Amino acid sequence: MSLPLRRVCDDWPRVLCPAPGCLMPTAPVMQRERVLHLSRRNRNQMQVGLARAFQRIALRYEIVDFAMTPMCSVADNLLYAASHLAPTLVWMQLQQDPEVITPALLRRLRGTCASNVVIVCWDGDQHFEPRAWQRAWFVDLGREFDAAFVKNTAHPYEYAALGVRRPGYLGQGADCDALRPVVPTPAGVPEVVFVANHNAAVGRYTHRIEIAARLKDAYGDRCGIYGRNWGARGNGPVTEADQPRLYSGARASLSVSIRADLPRYTSNRLLNILACGGVALVERFPDCAGLGLVDGENCLLWTTWDELVERTEWALYAPQAATDALRAAAYALSAEHSWTAYMGQLLAVVDTIRAERAAALGAAC
Repeated sequence: MSLPLRRVCDDWPRVLCPAPGCLMPTAPVMQRERVLHLSRRNRNQMQVGLARAFQRIALRYEIVDFAMTPMCSVADNLLYAASHLAPTLVWMQLQQDPEVITPALLRRLRGTCASNVVIVCWDGDQHFEPRAWQRAWFVDLGREFDAAFVKNTAHPYEYAALGVRRPGYLGQGADCDALRPVVPTPAGVPEVVFVANHNAAVGRYTHRIEIAARLKDAYGDRCGIYGRNWGARGNGPVTEADQPRLYSGARASLSVSIRADLPRYTSNRLLNILACGGVALVERFPDCAGLGLVDGENCLLWTTWDELVERTEWALYAPQAATDALRAAAYALSAEHSWTAYMGQLLAVVDTIRAERAAALGAAC
């Protein structure tokens, strides 16, 4: 498979997005930054893959744990860490109103960092529309960040119109150090699997839940649904460590996100399936090609229920050689979407911002 050319959009660096069908620019991954990471870790999702990837670009690396630190202490901890680390790169993982992270705090933080610091925000999931009141905090803080990333390539243009400085796209990487195909193929795994928690209380999860439940009803015990709160339909909760066994052992794995109308938006579920060499049943979304997805080559794309059934039946009854080729291509593609690969994209953004600053300074002189 030939991957798309790396090319940025015409608005770069005002909007840090790849062009449709193309990949993000990338810089060599090397230890060169002092990284301060405001993390969204918690006991159930430690994100060791992201931390490991940061250590590959970091001369020094420190985490301020947002989820495990009392709210009253977050700002003080952040400023203290910056004062002795003098970071050149600050990564803030903010998915909802952080309350204690304010524009004034960001200005104070910048004053304690290295002179060439780049401060970025990354929202690792899809939430409300840019103009919704629930996203006002992201817009306000976005005027202070050097770049503010979301996980689709449409909303950055809307955020730019709202005054966010250098909004852009950066996906959620797969932990390819931990997620790999299991050989020989594990036994005792249902033929079709879906891994996700049941979030019925939030309306935006309705489509995902309905598709998974319908697949379970159609295939019965041949289909396994793993995650919390599925009740009688579910096969029980799992951890990330269980995913290689499930995705490698299943004949097909379902990838359906909370939305399928935004370009490049997908959950990390798809990337985890690819990293484990799974046969991914992927609900089509705009600019699938931009992620390197090719129907029948490294995934099976579907839009309607009938198409999903058709793709599932193919995966269940295709010759082993055909599904093995699909698995190998999926695993190969996952390297493009590892956290380490995304660090190269992040460093390219950092270099862009620093070059823009230097040019502005030269023009001022």
